[in-house]
Amino acid sequence: MLKNYEEITKELNEYEKKTLYPLIIAGLQRHQGKDKAITGVEICKAINSKLPAAKLTGVRLRKIVQAIRMTGDLFNVCSTSRGYFVAENQQEINDCIESLQQRIDQQQKIVNALLWQQRQQAK
Repeated sequence: MLKNYEEITKELNEYEKKTLYPLIIAGLQRHQGKDKAITGVEICKAINSKLPAAKLTGVRLRKIVQAIRMTGDLFNVCSTSRGYFVAENQQEINDCIESLQQRIDQQQKIVNALLWQQRQQAK
């Protein structure tokens, strides 16, 4: 869970693990390659239309995709601004890793700026 985002970043519940997780894996398997990416909005809409009780949101979808990536239940799940997909080749994997690293670097810059501002105010 993330501080100040506990409710939306809590661990997966049983329904998410047993029902949504395998559905999302099955859906992602049909999106091989960057050109066949599917957006989070499209995934949520498809699942919620089939399972209205799911009430899948983008935040919870990202949490489920994170779990899929971490467990390796589906290898090479990548994403771009155009959506999620399973990488077809090493270049798509490398591009995804580079993008993730760039986002981490930008977040670290924000952390550093806030720490600097905090020190400035303490003077």
